[in-house]
Amino acid sequence: MRSPILREERPLRKLVFAGPVCLLAMLFAVAPSAEAQSLGSCQLQGTANFSPGLTNNAQNFSYNFAGGLSGCQSSTSAAPTSGSVEAGRTITTPYNWSYTDSTTLAAAASAGSPTISTAGSEGSVPTQTSGTVVTIDPGTSIAETRTVSAVSGTGPYTETLSSALSFSHAAGAAVTGAHSGSATATYQEPIPTGNGSCGSSTTSGTAIANWADGTTTVVGYATSGAAAAVELTGSVVASVDDTLASYTGPTKAPPAPTHTVNTTRNAGQSAFGQLFFQPPDPTACAGAGVTTAAISGAISLGSPQ
Repeated sequence: MRSPILREERPLRKLVFAGPVCLLAMLFAVAPSAEAQSLGSCQLQGTANFSPGLTNNAQNFSYNFAGGLSGCQSSTSAAPTSGSVEAGRTITTPYNWSYTDSTTLAAAASAGSPTISTAGSEGSVPTQTSGTVVTIDPGTSIAETRTVSAVSGTGPYTETLSSALSFSHAAGAAVTGAHSGSATATYQEPIPTGNGSCGSSTTSGTAIANWADGTTTVVGYATSGAAAAVELTGSVVASVDDTLASYTGPTKAPPAPTHTVNTTRNAGQSAFGQLFFQPPDPTACAGAGVTTAAISGAISLGSPQ
């Protein structure tokens, strides 16, 4: 099935690119082969960042990239005409968390009391959205549940309840607390890596295109460059897993260790194109190294013939 995103056109000839570090010029482009047919293109403009900076001496390096996609054309109506593409970046996403802990009554609590004294605090923790729900004497005939509205003290803790107790409870009675809330998690996309210099290099990585209609395309690619010429081969993959880097919620309820990005558009296709690498100071290859560069040009997706 043909891509709904990209304009029909003849297969593109393999390009020879000008510029000292042409591997970047093909970050999200794949040289077309006899097995693939170009179905269209989008314009790309973005920025790549290298660590360490690329010099005239070969070395291992990593990089990330982010750019915008515009002017996308398609023979399919209502296809997105814009989007973004990135590789090696971090993303932040919300998540809900919950956990239950327990403590004991530090002193007897009488029926009618609006507070209890506990050995451990059942107060709210960072990013908790409401008061902790405590149950005193859980699993017994006098179990009762309340919401903690305030906590004071440094141990024992005085916990103010949403309503007075209906029963009396002995010192040492169990108290469970249910905590819940919303927080954010930051995930690291797979970081593209390479080896080489400004004159010759090889790289590999995974790029993610997020289209304006909410669909996503994940592309795995590899590049090989010598002097001013670079070839990249790649294809749309089913998904990619991002790795948890940090989160704002409690350590007792961490988010999922990975965040999966699934391809929802252009499955089974290949990617190719012609892009141009524009370092702000090309002479940096002979000095501190090229650490950032602008990328612009056209990208295409194609289906096997």
